[in-house]
Amino acid sequence: MNTWASGEKYRDFVNFICVSCDGPDLAKAMGERMKLKDCINAVTASRKDGPFWGQLGCSGFIILSPDSQKVIAGKTKAFLQVGEVAFKHVESILDATIKGQVVKVANPNSDRVSKEGS
Repeated sequence: MNTWASGEKYRDFVNFICVSCDGPDLAKAMGERMKLKDCINAVTASRKDGPFWGQLGCSGFIILSPDSQKVIAGKTKAFLQVGEVAFKHVESILDATIKGQVVKVANPNSDRVSKEGS
């Protein structure tokens, strides 16, 4: 995630956010372990504040629209299941979104990322 956040391709278009749902100690440890210097590393105030859906990054990512009003992907392919292919899946969604194409990702287990008009 930090590589994406610091790289030229996504740096000016995408915010990468890591949210700890288990307190500031975990957020700090994760930030240090993963060297998240170019990502936003946040923490929820308490479990009751959510999030109420989502997953760990190694199990997929949540991708929001550029205006943060719509969920483009509620869950991308999971690294724990498909390895490096998961990162390519995220990149295909981000690339299409940056180009202004409407992306629909209904099933993270599908190899397809459909773009409106395709």
